[in-house]
Amino acid sequence: TLNWQATLSIPHRHDHAGAMLNVTSDLAGTAVELPFPLGKTARERRRWTVSLWLSGPRKGETWFSAADALSGAFDLADGRLRRGGLHFGPGTAILPQPKEILVTGAVDGLDLSAWGKALQGLAKDEKSRLELPMLVVAMDRLHLAEFQSGKKGGALAPSDLKRLPPMRVDVARFGYGALAFSRLKFRTVATPGLIRVEDLVLEGQHMRFVGRGRWNYGLNRSLTKLDVTAESDDFGRMMTTLGFASVIKHGVLQAKGEFNWPGTPGDVGLARINGNLHVKVKDGTMEEVEPGAGRLLGLLSLDALPRRLLLDFSDLFHKGFRFERIKGDVRFDQGNAYTDNMKMEGASATLLVGGRTGLVQHDYD
Repeated sequence: TLNWQATLSIPHRHDHAGAMLNVTSDLAGTAVELPFPLGKTARERRRWTVSLWLSGPRKGETWFSAADALSGAFDLADGRLRRGGLHFGPGTAILPQPKEILVTGAVDGLDLSAWGKALQGLAKDEKSRLELPMLVVAMDRLHLAEFQSGKKGGALAPSDLKRLPPMRVDVARFGYGALAFSRLKFRTVATPGLIRVEDLVLEGQHMRFVGRGRWNYGLNRSLTKLDVTAESDDFGRMMTTLGFASVIKHGVLQAKGEFNWPGTPGDVGLARINGNLHVKVKDGTMEEVEPGAGRLLGLLSLDALPRRLLLDFSDLFHKGFRFERIKGDVRFDQGNAYTDNMKMEGASATLLVGGRTGLVQHDYD
């Protein structure tokens, strides 16, 4: 049996606060088959409190708390979700302005795929789907585990992505796998068959990316597009931060790219990406790196290109090659990168690089 206690508060007739029903239980003997942090075994005790306003100016408000794991507040006036708040950890949820859902607090980990599957029962078909307002995510820190292709329980399935409400996200410290960034900011706009990502900003040590994207999933076709510009005051350190062994030291970067790949945003990969990238790097030095030191970046990989294309001019330059600028265009097509105008200019020489690099097969022409 489930132990619970209910209290009905009815105000004095001159009190306009409204009636409220409050229900509490420790859920002892009851298993909650939900993902972390709400799931529990039948042996565990976890205090739940649910408060419903039945009349008055707050009629339709529902508040709940699950120990110190999660609290929520929802405005369900007229049976429709008008606004809502979720707070992870100790503290209380906040009701935001109308047409928004505000997520706050701190949580050690959250399996988005598992929660997507758990909530699928709320909408068996398109007609019964709950129309959610804007989801506002304001976090001090968010760290996502790196998605491994082919591993179950990873990224959201396409059906889950389509159900996501419009979002406005602002994270002060963002991480993905072994990578650490500072700010992540973006908003999404959903229309039938299309989800747009606008005002995308990703900042980290010595780097800043600004862009926008779109995922078309209508007409039996799925295609993701991404337009992005990149800036760095130290290209070499930026590449090291991103986990690559860079052959360039220092350098001021300006780059602009237009990319696309079949499938969802999570299906991106070197073998699938297509598009164009314009690159300009000023005032840097081309140096050697130890083979196998981190991931080597395609066109600049010391173990993927012949000696001269690797800028191994040890017979001419003994301490690397200082350049004033590198400028050119790279075309990506099904796992290959092509260039015919990559030009490097320095005081000692001007070099022109052209050809194909296999980003997946690690071969070259």
